[in-house]
Amino acid sequence: MQKRFLTLLFVASIFQLNAQTVKLQGVVKNPTDSIILFSRSSTPVLNFEKDDKTYTAKLDNKGRFNISLPEFSINEWMLAQGDEEAYFYLRTGQEIFLTVDFEGEYFVRAKGKFADEVNYLEYEENERYKNSTPKNESLQQSQISIEEDLKSKKDVAVLQQSILEKYRAKYKISDEFYKWLTTYYKYQPAKNVSIEKRELMDNESINLLIGEGFNDDYAAINSSSYIQLADNYVNYKVAGISNRINTKDYLEFVIKSNQFNTKTKDVLLANSLSMFSSASDTIYKTFDKYKNEIKDSNLLAMLYSNRNYYKRFLDEAKYSKEGISEAKSLAEIFDKFKGKIIYVDFWASWCGPCKQAMPYTATLKQKLKDKNVVVLYVAFNDQKINWLAARNELGIEGEHVLLSSDLIKEATEVFKVSAIPHYAIIGKDGEVIEPKAQGPQEVYEQLSKLAN
Repeated sequence: MQKRFLTLLFVASIFQLNAQTVKLQGVVKNPTDSIILFSRSSTPVLNFEKDDKTYTAKLDNKGRFNISLPEFSINEWMLAQGDEEAYFYLRTGQEIFLTVDFEGEYFVRAKGKFADEVNYLEYEENERYKNSTPKNESLQQSQISIEEDLKSKKDVAVLQQSILEKYRAKYKISDEFYKWLTTYYKYQPAKNVSIEKRELMDNESINLLIGEGFNDDYAAINSSSYIQLADNYVNYKVAGISNRINTKDYLEFVIKSNQFNTKTKDVLLANSLSMFSSASDTIYKTFDKYKNEIKDSNLLAMLYSNRNYYKRFLDEAKYSKEGISEAKSLAEIFDKFKGKIIYVDFWASWCGPCKQAMPYTATLKQKLKDKNVVVLYVAFNDQKINWLAARNELGIEGEHVLLSSDLIKEATEVFKVSAIPHYAIIGKDGEVIEPKAQGPQEVYEQLSKLAN
């Protein structure tokens, strides 16, 4: 899958209870489909901003589109059509015109006031290429120490900063854009090392990465690299190199630690507590007491707003008669659709990539509506109320089933499900054709042939 990056900055106050709307207009040259898809691809500073949805813009007969996208702060977005994709940042308060041409020299170009910011990343990549020397990256990463790796990444950040200074002297970029990138360059090296070298981490190396601690108010509310580094520090202190993190231990450590200033501590606590916004009332109330430790009233308001958003879907789900499948086997489930090709989509309410792929599956269903094919959404390792709430929130229409623990075991064995999303194809006779099928973007031709 080809990728192309551009920079279209979105700047807004991070402490807003509702996302602003960013209006995009544009044209797709040589389109391969009648739609173009947009989704947020970066990790936001605040979990409130996390958005697993994919937004669809329809193209007219000249390839033109209009779409409004919700945003809170600086975040990376992806646009995609077929196998092609490009990445960019959004700036609020502006109406942007994009030209998308996956066959051109530039995949995406923007017109308007912030064109120099849009074109910055390609400039940076070209300048970095001129200054780079061939390296065996995989060999380098496996052999160098944490100290050497951090120095190497800091050297790259210094180069990036010098490129930004050179660009700023020649082109028009805003102070907001400049400050955001400078902060990104400052914390990205340590954040990346804390992830890539986690298994080698010890107290000395983690202290090397965090330097003088976490006392940057601007970074706390604007830099995902800063907050991810702080989060990785807490995880290490609580659980070492283990992936098993006890949430209560995490919260207690953040509250008692003197490594964080108030703003950083508030964001870490709010991010951790926001994970329970879609939880049942019983689980939600267990962690409710920790909200009292958050000093920022705006963050608290966002927590309550986020909970209320999910709660309406959870409340609707309570009254549904649907539940865990009572089928004795997967064959019993598939037998309902005998005579049709079944495209199975294994997903869960907690799976971000699963939910991001839903619009692709919806497009596939539309293309196959006159074919003898059914799409079956199979909830894998999920809870009834969360499953139903996610269906309502995302508007996923069609055939659904929630697997029992026995059916999950069978699905794991039959379809070799080790991670989701996972896809499979069942024949008209109920026999498995593809235990691990292509995703909804690539599978149309195969399903179309099988249906004939």
